[in-house]
Amino acid sequence: MKSSSTGGVDPWDTSRYLNIWITSNLWKPYLIGNILGYAQFPGGDPNTDGIVVDYKYFGKTGLQNGRIGTHEIGHYLNLRHTWGDGPNLPNGGSNGCNHDDFVSDTPNSDSPGNCNIGRQTCGSVDMVDNYMDYGNCSSLFTKGQKSRMRTILSPGGPREDLAVAECHWCLDNINVTQSVSMGTTNTKQARIAITASNSIALGSQAIYHAEQEVLLTANFEALKGSVFRAHIDWCSATYVSKTSETQSGDTIGVNSLNTGLQIYPNPTENTLNIKLRNQNFNNATVQIYNLNGATVYSNTITKDNRNRLKLNVSNFQSGMYIIKVINDNGEVFTDKMIKE
Repeated sequence: MKSSSTGGVDPWDTSRYLNIWITSNLWKPYLIGNILGYAQFPGGDPNTDGIVVDYKYFGKTGLQNGRIGTHEIGHYLNLRHTWGDGPNLPNGGSNGCNHDDFVSDTPNSDSPGNCNIGRQTCGSVDMVDNYMDYGNCSSLFTKGQKSRMRTILSPGGPREDLAVAECHWCLDNINVTQSVSMGTTNTKQARIAITASNSIALGSQAIYHAEQEVLLTANFEALKGSVFRAHIDWCSATYVSKTSETQSGDTIGVNSLNTGLQIYPNPTENTLNIKLRNQNFNNATVQIYNLNGATVYSNTITKDNRNRLKLNVSNFQSGMYIIKVINDNGEVFTDKMIKE
C-alpha cells in the first residue's frame, strides 16, 4: 500500500509530512486476523514512515471512540501502549506489571483495559480511558505522554525536521526586545530575519530561527550561564548553529557564515547531522580534529535520502572540535562543533 510499484501510493517526503494511508482489509502477517491500524515508530525506514488505518475505523466511525488515528499517531510519536506491551496475563501478575511504557504518570497495567472502568491489575487503577489503551472510552493523553511526544519533535529528536519543515505561520521579520527571564525558554522564528535587542538571563535559553539572518544589536546581551542559539535556514529544515562565540553586534546569516556546511544539533551529545549547501554529491570524507590538531575521526560517509551525513559522536570527550568535509567533487568545507 505504501509504494506505487506494488499498487499503493508513494509517501510524500516523510521528513516533512506525516503520511497517513487509508486502506481496507488491513492485516499484517505476524498477527492473526484483521487489525484496525498500525504505525511506524521513530527511526524506521523513511520510505514506509507514517500510519495506516483501515477505512472502516477512520475519523469518527468505528471502534475506540473514533480515535484509531489518534492512537496510531501516539505510536508514531514514540508512545507505547499503557501496559508497556508486556505479556497479556489474564489475571495480572508480576511479569506483566514489570513492563513499562516509559511514562511516569500512566499507572502500570498488564494488558489492554477495554474500558473496564475501575479495573486494577498492578496495584492501582488502570487508566483505561487513555488513548494508548484499547476501548471506546479513550479521551486523554497524560502530561508525561505529551512531554515524550514533544521530545521526539525537539531539536536533536528523530522527528525534529517534521516540526520545522514548514513555516507558513512565520512573519517575514521579527524584532525581539523583551528580556528572557531566568529559567525560561524563548523561541522565535521568521521567514527572513530576526533583530534581537533583548537580554537573556542566567539559566534561561533563547532559540531564534530565521531564513536569512539573525541580527544582534548593541543592546543584545546573553548573560553568563545562559544559552543562545541562532538557526539559519530554519524554514527549509536545515540550519547552522552559532552559540558561545556570539556577541552583541553580530549578524548571523547565510552570507556571513559562508561555510557551505551546516551541522546540527550543535552543541550535541550523541548524533551529529551534516549538510552541504551543494548537495550534488553522493559520498563525503569527514575528518574531525581536536584543538591540538590531532585527528579523532576520519571516515567516508554516504549521504542519506535527506542529503545528510550522520555520525555518532557520543564517545567524544566534551569540548570544541574542527570538522572538515571533503565531498566526492573535491570541495572542502570546515566548521566548528561543540560536544557536550
